Amino acid sequence: MGILIGTAKLFFRIIYFFMKRGPASGNVIFVSRQGDEPSEDYRALAETLRADGIRTEMYLQRQEKDGSRFMANAIANMRMILRQMRALSRARVAVTDGYSIPISILKHRKELTVIQMWHAIGAVKKFGLQTLQAMSDRDKRRAKLLCMHAGYDFFIAPSESAARFFAEAFGMSEDKALITGTPYVDALYVGTFNQEGDIAAAYPEFDENEKAGRPLKVVLYVPTYRKDTPGHDMDKTYERGEGPGALRKALGSDGYMVIEKKHPVDEVDGSGIYAEELLYAADIVVTDYSSLAFAAALVGKPLYYYIYDIEDYRRSPGLNIDPELEYGRYAARSARAIARLIREKDYDMEYERAFARKYVETYDGGCTERLKSVILRALGDETVRP
Repeated sequence: MGILIGTAKLFFRIIYFFMKRGPASGNVIFVSRQGDEPSEDYRALAETLRADGIRTEMYLQRQEKDGSRFMANAIANMRMILRQMRALSRARVAVTDGYSIPISILKHRKELTVIQMWHAIGAVKKFGLQTLQAMSDRDKRRAKLLCMHAGYDFFIAPSESAARFFAEAFGMSEDKALITGTPYVDALYVGTFNQEGDIAAAYPEFDENEKAGRPLKVVLYVPTYRKDTPGHDMDKTYERGEGPGALRKALGSDGYMVIEKKHPVDEVDGSGIYAEELLYAADIVVTDYSSLAFAAALVGKPLYYYIYDIEDYRRSPGLNIDPELEYGRYAARSARAIARLIREKDYDMEYERAFARKYVETYDGGCTERLKSVILRALGDETVRP
């Protein structure tokens, strides 16, 4: 594997050397392996840049992990990498929302500014280079060969308190943090995701509850992404007797209904409904280590941490924010305990707001404009200062 990766890196670097000999275009490019369509962050930022006459380009492709289509996926990935390399060789600013092979393994023009705008609003779990300690020796060698999270000039952080987590994850110093917030935070601020009509069509039980005058409080259960985390899959959850079924049983049908929305990588349910849209329709949000917790706190939904496997997560991949220590008033290790907390009905919203402000201090509707100003300075050859 090491020889194969090393050969591929050399191949790409030689090609890129000649690509860079052409003139720079001054474009802003967006690179992602998270999906085939622009995220809210990318869509809104590109839109505001284009309104100022800045040309933007998108290079998006969901990372496929279907082993049965290995060759087809490898060819598709190769094509996308070459397209991204061509775009990077001409661009003045590149924005990425995750690890990008061409950004991290190649030597770029000095005029190129690369900004890491991570695809999650916050980081309860450790991620990126923070998880090296928990990796196998083989995965550590692979991460080193692939120059994991190298090549960034700056990274977006939601707050001063959270900047350390992101700096560690990207192997950077905290002085490279841009505390601008992201367009996603602005979307929460103005209610972009508030689409209750679409939800009623996709979730019949929600529609029936609405037509009946909403006699049942809607509890949205949003577990974190688990498939890439050894020992944390949902099968193990069910073996423990925990999970959404246990939560439904503990709450009962008298006064509550539980809607589960898994991470989009864990489950593509075909509804076309985002977790954020369900967030506005819910009365209560229950999660474990998902970054949707911050969104729930920002929009003022009572938030509860259902952390039946917290000891496992403390060991691997590790926690940046320990819910039991930071949000202990509304955190519990069993569905029955969570149900008791929910039924108490004396939720302290100020406690929640303090938590939200600590980890997302940019909830003011100005994130997109601040980020646009950073990019315009980079395009104008001005020094970008965090």
